Amino acid sequence: MQICIFLTKNKLMRKITVFLFVMLYLQSVGQELPRNALGFYEDIKAISHKICFKDLKHYDFSKIWLHNDGVRVGFIGKSYQKFDIHFDSIIKMDDKNYQVYGRTKVKDNICDFQGYFQITDIILYLNEEKQKLFEMAKEQGDKAAMNRFKTEKHVVIFQYRLSEDRSQYGSGLFKGIGVSYFEENERAVSYYDNRLSDSYKNNQFVGIWESYKTGAIKICHWGDYRIPLSGDLDIGAGEFSPNPKYKDNGWEDYNPNRKDEWWK
Repeated sequence: MQICIFLTKNKLMRKITVFLFVMLYLQSVGQELPRNALGFYEDIKAISHKICFKDLKHYDFSKIWLHNDGVRVGFIGKSYQKFDIHFDSIIKMDDKNYQVYGRTKVKDNICDFQGYFQITDIILYLNEEKQKLFEMAKEQGDKAAMNRFKTEKHVVIFQYRLSEDRSQYGSGLFKGIGVSYFEENERAVSYYDNRLSDSYKNNQFVGIWESYKTGAIKICHWGDYRIPLSGDLDIGAGEFSPNPKYKDNGWEDYNPNRKDEWWK
């Protein structure tokens, strides 16, 4: 009996230790955000219309971030080296925090990572002029016009911290700010998909990567369909198109229609 009690206490202590470690780790997510990520965050908050975190925090946002139809693009460093990332799994821990697992690729180097997303804000964008037209169409029962003028778009803003496996070559730490667009229905949230509009984008990440070995820091941004704050890398009008001047940095054979499941 004493042995059983001892084992039970050991298991309990291990659980408590893991819990405390995770909480301390999550607290560090919000510290020392890169300057580029802070600017990105402030720009998004400046044009928000309504804060609605308390109304939507119970939803599971993992499927918004896991959405991937193969058109995720990114770069790392001032030379805009092509950067790829894939999320294997994202697990909701509580209303704000999510545990994240995945892999990254730069050139032929692939690293495993794990880390966290921590939600800071959930906000609503609203085009007031189109909202009036939507209400008129709703009164008239015109569903086609309702779909055309429906302009409510929710945004979830989160901080991220993704740690690559230290034992792997060229590994480091990613941290910054992410912004994802979604729609709400009565029971769930869904990925905001409006590819018919010019310059459509979603799941936008702005931050840095810091080398474990050397401490070198590089900017690293990625997103679905478009890359935020990508300078002269993206010269496309209606969709992402890499500047030919950077073709030797991984972009020479870029093709958004080719499905390359490099993480498998």
